[in-house]
Amino acid sequence: MTGQLFTHYFLTEGIRETPEWRESVRTSAALAGFRTEAARRFASFSRFSNPNEAVTEEELIRPILRLLGWTDYLPQQEAARGEDVPDHLLFEDSGSKARAAERSIPDDRHLDALVVQESKRFGLPLDARDRSDRFVLGTPHGQILRYLATAYSVSDGRIGRGVLTNGRVWRLYDHQARPRASGYFEADLGAILEGGDEDDLRTFLLLFRREAFVLPKGARASFIDAAIAEGERYEESAAEDLSQVVFGDAFPRLLNALAAQAPEADLQEVRGAALIGSSGLMVEMA
Repeated sequence: MTGQLFTHYFLTEGIRETPEWRESVRTSAALAGFRTEAARRFASFSRFSNPNEAVTEEELIRPILRLLGWTDYLPQQEAARGEDVPDHLLFEDSGSKARAAERSIPDDRHLDALVVQESKRFGLPLDARDRSDRFVLGTPHGQILRYLATAYSVSDGRIGRGVLTNGRVWRLYDHQARPRASGYFEADLGAILEGGDEDDLRTFLLLFRREAFVLPKGARASFIDAAIAEGERYEESAAEDLSQVVFGDAFPRLLNALAAQAPEADLQEVRGAALIGSSGLMVEMA
């Protein structure tokens, strides 16, 4: 699992403290069912030789989306801006999908959606251009970033999340994540199923399922919102702790040591040397 949308702390520790994780452990049937059906889909898909994007989408990606709870989606077929139209808009429920379907202007359908989704042929690297498709000049990564920028703009900020996948590797994007180049979460679902790691599969299910993006009744944030915020709080806390260690402990001791070694030296020079040493210490500790 790669990318910087979520912190390492959240993915290895923080997520295990969430009510959603504990509930998933307590009622393990949903995870077991997802594992069984996803593995069956991969096994069935393996009969295709060199599957293209359409086959990958129909035989693997859409079935996995439905297993994740995304049963309400609209394929996007009208390309008002050339290639900058995602393959699907994913909706919270059938009502949202119905409202979107009634809109005559394609861009307006974003107003009812939760997520934009882009599919690629099985095995296509997500950071490299598909040279077999002469109509697409950029990379899948670049495409989803453009789709998100458009979706965020035309929906007045209502939709800012995107899913990019080649069926095996799945990425979750957030439009406001920085840096853009690595502001995503990536999981290799095929490898997770093959390896049998239950915690990795549980993490995948919790982060990609429809419920993760839906705002629960009475709540102020979705599971994804809370996950990103938790990571930011942890990073801020870690930075504060590191600053306290360096400037509350290491810096005074370094200053005293330098002053003791050169009692006749100018105090400003001693402080400057201590600051340089402390800065280097912070870099090493970070």
